[in-house]
Amino acid sequence: MASDTSNALNAIGTLIGYIGTEVATDDFFDRLLWPRRAYNGFSFRHAVRMALLMPMGGPLHKAALSTLDGFYKHGLYERGQLGHMLGTAFYRDTKLEYRVHSGGLGPEKEFVRSGLWVKAVMRTPFPRPRKYSEDEEGGLKIKPPVVRQKVCVGHLKLFAIPTGERYKTVATIFDDAGRPTLRTYLALFTTEISAIVISILVATVWKSPFASLWLLPLALKLISTVSAVDREQVLVPSRQAQRPSSLPTVHGNDDKLYEIRNPAGGFAVVEGPDDVVLQFFRHHGHPKRCKIREIIQIGMVVAFTLVFPIGLVCSTLWMNDSLQKIWVGYQLYTTLAMYVYRYAGGRLWATTEEQIGKAFLKAERTNGGEEMLIMLKGPGNTGIGAKLVRTCHGRYGEAKACVEDLIVRQKSTSPGSLSTSSTMCADAPNVETSKR
Repeated sequence: MASDTSNALNAIGTLIGYIGTEVATDDFFDRLLWPRRAYNGFSFRHAVRMALLMPMGGPLHKAALSTLDGFYKHGLYERGQLGHMLGTAFYRDTKLEYRVHSGGLGPEKEFVRSGLWVKAVMRTPFPRPRKYSEDEEGGLKIKPPVVRQKVCVGHLKLFAIPTGERYKTVATIFDDAGRPTLRTYLALFTTEISAIVISILVATVWKSPFASLWLLPLALKLISTVSAVDREQVLVPSRQAQRPSSLPTVHGNDDKLYEIRNPAGGFAVVEGPDDVVLQFFRHHGHPKRCKIREIIQIGMVVAFTLVFPIGLVCSTLWMNDSLQKIWVGYQLYTTLAMYVYRYAGGRLWATTEEQIGKAFLKAERTNGGEEMLIMLKGPGNTGIGAKLVRTCHGRYGEAKACVEDLIVRQKSTSPGSLSTSSTMCADAPNVETSKR
């Protein structure tokens, strides 16, 4: 007959399963299915918070079922190459639209889809604005107007670096569409350090085979990572590389403006040639269909729906009181960790988007963004160069007017061409940041 302690622990474990599954987010499985992007920016600075707040040994069945429902709606359970992955955990969709502006032509609307650069620009941390601005005539300090809503306008320039020329770069970002690297596997082990420690403790102190329960999430992550689908990598056009600062004011019809409006994340205006920019709105990072790999990865999502129930059954039927306390305590810990992860911006930790955003912020702080580039490394010694200039606004209407003014001035520079001037909006001051 079960003891009172055992009955109480069983009840607590069931309650944790009910509460914990509500807090788990779908991006746990985005990370599982695209581990290279999820951990592309991993460094030792991420290690502590990832080790403490990103274990996947808790109740995840609701998030897993939501992910599996997405596969079903998109037809991925059909045979062969049927169904499509856009909008699933394999390849998320921003659901944002972009408008193309080119000389003499009206705007055309299309969808951003995954949009690596757009997500990075819109998630770049807000800079710290000056508390006061100086009057140009009298030199007096003027308090800025009341801010209704902070909105950032980012003007991003993309260009090809096909020849391997050396640039003064703030950071080099490795393409996240390749196979998982050593960094990826280090990140995976880091997220499950807490489970590894407890597993060793249970195996050495209690000599119990139940120690393997704590290692199940890590095993599933490793299998999924090894079986990860291949993806469309960045393509670098073979034209001659040119520095943005040295580009002529008029350079043909190659460069266009791509305007993205997102009231929640500000505005992004991407400038560059079609063959450089549009790959990030279309196929970059898209999975290459391979049914065997897809089945294995979908199977890992299914397996995560069973991790908590299996642990609960083992705890209820076969574990002694001491092991039950450890198992229930760990489930409580992982549930609290998921709450912190969910509301502390954990979905960006160590991702490529976070890495790019921090690099842009570093460029602003060190040299105002005037010199240096971020480089997304392509095959061989090639890459895509990026330069970001931002302005901050205190109202959505001001930001919108800034974007419209930028587009009008760029299009009016010359019929059928766009200027590469880094000037943003006529009436908007450049972003000011405080150096640490």
